[in-house]
Order: sequence, then structure tokens, then C-alpha cells
Amino acid sequence: MAQYKAFSPNVEVSSSLISSILSAIPQQEQKIRNICARNGIQNIQTSDWCQQQKFLNVYKDVAQNLGPHMLFSMGKSLFDSLRFPEEIKSLNAALKSLDAVMQQGHREGQKGYYTLLSFDARKKEARVECKNPYPCYLDRGILAGLSRKFKPSDASLINVQLDTNLPHRLIGAESSIYSILWV
Repeated sequence: MAQYKAFSPNVEVSSSLISSILSAIPQQEQKIRNICARNGIQNIQTSDWCQQQKFLNVYKDVAQNLGPHMLFSMGKSLFDSLRFPEEIKSLNAALKSLDAVMQQGHREGQKGYYTLLSFDARKKEARVECKNPYPCYLDRGILAGLSRKFKPSDASLINVQLDTNLPHRLIGAESSIYSILWV
């Protein structure tokens, strides 16, 4: 399944997740609110739920009008306002918990998932599979933001890369694999 197409028409996204995305880039918030309104998402209340497809349409509109780099920035900034359980203190634990945290922001139908495929502290590398309808640039940003928030103590630089040697959502595959590397 490619980007921007919900796996199920019944999937809904929590408005608190939408609010987190909106507040992630304060200098672009009004432009993004306008894009939300254009796509049928208005008067966002944190207790509401919205069709995932509308949310995906917003991301597509953002990519087309503000550029894919904005999706990366939105994903990267998401963890500035999104809360993880207090017992999560390491990158390994955060990556293992990512799917559960993201599932809390979705309900009904097939939502997709995030899976930690491998974590090797010695090699300073992790691999994550993202099988969901969100854009690759957003997921790369989410992984970069999460890696920044839970940066290993021995890391001075973290890089998140889409593995373009494998099928990925940018070319219509069902999932994308990302490498997280640190030095």
C-alpha cells in the first residue's frame, strides 16, 4: 500500500495527535491549520477523533504546498509534545514502545505499525520497519525526533536513513525500513 491511503476507511486519529502535529512547527501553524480546514479538519478539540484519511490528505497537501521537508520537520518535532511512559529511558526501549504509543492515537480498523527489527548498541545501529499509510518523510522525522529525545549517552550524532535498497513506500511498497545510526 502506498503513502496517503488509509488501510481501512474506519481508522480514526485522535485530535490530540493532530494537535501535537500542529503545535510541532509554531511558525507554520496557521498555514497547517488552513490546510487542515481545507481538508475537512476544523475546530480541533483534544477529545475528538477524525478520519485518518482526512489526516492523510492534510499530509499530502502539506507535502505539495510546503514541501516534503516540512513533513520531516513535523515528524521530528512531534516528540517535543508527545509523551512517552516515564519508564522509557533508552533509545532501545523507546523504539520498542513506538508502536504502542502511536496505536494509542488511532482506533478502529487496520492502522499499520512500527516494528523494531534490530538494535545493536555495539554497532550503534537500529533498524525499524514502518508499515502504515503515512508518508516516508514523516516517519523518517518521527524516528529522528525519537532518536534525538532518547539519544544514547555515547552518541554525538544520529542519522536516520530510509533503506532505498529495499522496496519502500516512496515507490509504492507496503512498508519502509529505516536505519538509525549513531556515532
